[in-house]
Amino acid sequence: MKNEIRKGLILNREQLQERIGDLLNLTGPSLKDVFNLTLSINIKLLSYSSDNKSFLTPYVQVQRESIKRDVSKERNLNHKYIVLPDKDADQKRAFLDAKHYHEHNEERIYQVNSIFNYLFNSNTRYWMSNDLSKDEADEIFFTSSENYPRHYKSMAVFKIVPPFKKEAIPEGLLIFDTENTGCFVEEECAQLMGLIAHLLYEIFLEYKIYEQKEETEREKNIYYKRKKKTLRHL
Repeated sequence: MKNEIRKGLILNREQLQERIGDLLNLTGPSLKDVFNLTLSINIKLLSYSSDNKSFLTPYVQVQRESIKRDVSKERNLNHKYIVLPDKDADQKRAFLDAKHYHEHNEERIYQVNSIFNYLFNSNTRYWMSNDLSKDEADEIFFTSSENYPRHYKSMAVFKIVPPFKKEAIPEGLLIFDTENTGCFVEEECAQLMGLIAHLLYEIFLEYKIYEQKEETEREKNIYYKRKKKTLRHL
């Protein structure tokens, strides 16, 4: 994909999104072969509102087959999630902040998830839970998504960042979830799922470089066209 971007074969953001969707559709079965586990995978990208609020917007979603076959478990994956800033965030604090936001937010524009906020406010690269209901009872996980246990019971969330730069601003989050509990072996999942998150960062970075080059070329062309027009008038 990076080579395709460099060669100009992925021409716009819609094509990039489609190709990343293809990548995740290959990733799901591959991880199932490794872990014997059926996963839903989705990407949420970091965005900014006009009043400078940070939020996560849906980008690509790949739902597991069990959801596709069961209409009662269909999920709304189009929610945007607010990123609440907190310099001193830990999991408990993120839980309280997210719960407070949910209970006192009257606009209801954004959903909130304590783990999304925790990751964006710490140097931690990933978080995973083998039993979200237990973590919710222990006050380290909160989501405003209604009836989440009906859709998933375990979750692994990875920041889309480069491997070694701690200060890099994440492009967004790569999220895996499943109906199973006790299913994530942390070391193996961290390496394989984390690798996918790093690769996604490189793809997004490559496309940004491509866009900058294209914009520079457009500006050059506009400049030379104006210059030619001016010379003809002279």
